[in-house]
Amino acid sequence: MLPAWNTRELTTDFDSILSSYLVSIAGAYSPTTFRSKKNIIRQFLIFLEDNGISDLSRLSAKNILQYLTFISKHRPFGMGAVVPTIRSFLSYLYTQRIVCNAFTSLLSMKCIRRSTIKPVFAKDEAGKILSCINRSCAKGKRDYAILMLAKNNGLRSSDILALKLSDIDWKKAEISIVQRKTGNSLMCPLDVETGNAIADYVLNSRPESQLPYVFLKLSSPYDKMRSSASICALLKRYMSTAGVPSKPGEWKSTHTFRRTLGTRMLESEIPLNTIAQVLGQKSTQSTKSYLSLSEEKLSACPLNLKGIEVTAEGLL
Repeated sequence: MLPAWNTRELTTDFDSILSSYLVSIAGAYSPTTFRSKKNIIRQFLIFLEDNGISDLSRLSAKNILQYLTFISKHRPFGMGAVVPTIRSFLSYLYTQRIVCNAFTSLLSMKCIRRSTIKPVFAKDEAGKILSCINRSCAKGKRDYAILMLAKNNGLRSSDILALKLSDIDWKKAEISIVQRKTGNSLMCPLDVETGNAIADYVLNSRPESQLPYVFLKLSSPYDKMRSSASICALLKRYMSTAGVPSKPGEWKSTHTFRRTLGTRMLESEIPLNTIAQVLGQKSTQSTKSYLSLSEEKLSACPLNLKGIEVTAEGLL
């Protein structure tokens, strides 16, 4: 965490430069990527302010290296996003003649992204989690409907929180949303079990409210649930109750339901492009990560040693 970096105001000149750059890239990235780039450049400009650089024409290679050294300590796994963003920003400044050097050679390095294999729920774990929810109370009805959407539709927690009553077509049994992460439209079927869970909550336990959102807080003033962390917290509690383990360093969240759904579809021989469409992903590149979660599919990838047999001595 970098305290106050997202709330601190830039100088007038820096704010104007940042705004003009953001206009130049508007529409080129998803809303999430756009916000990430904006935050990275804000951090860069604030760092320059704190180090006495108020005029970008004075920017030097030393200043940039100092920033990269500083930020790498706070974002060791995020440099793959930081370096290209700063490179793009400085290139824009160069074309606008705000700086006299784009520092292309300095920022030409490639940052290796650290990839991890994130877990999925075992075939019986998701059922255990859902079965331990007490659906006789308002909280249980709401939480059950939320986790059913995550399990059966693979929706991200941000999309579940933003789900509106008008997004559900009960006659066609469909949900139509605009994904918060990508800005792309997604239409997915509403299965009977999930539909009944949502209906039970809306008809019997949802507080009276003029808000359009499906899921609301349990106490007055019954506002919209805003934080994805709140869904992760309730999932953790039900996992503990159900006895579903979560090893140290093994982050299981509502997104685990999404990975589990993708992995199970892959194991059922469903094509990657179909899985991508179901999960609302732009391309199969994002979906291919689910291959690493299926031992059965991985076992089909290695080449055998037929034709290159060796003796025991050859292995020594």
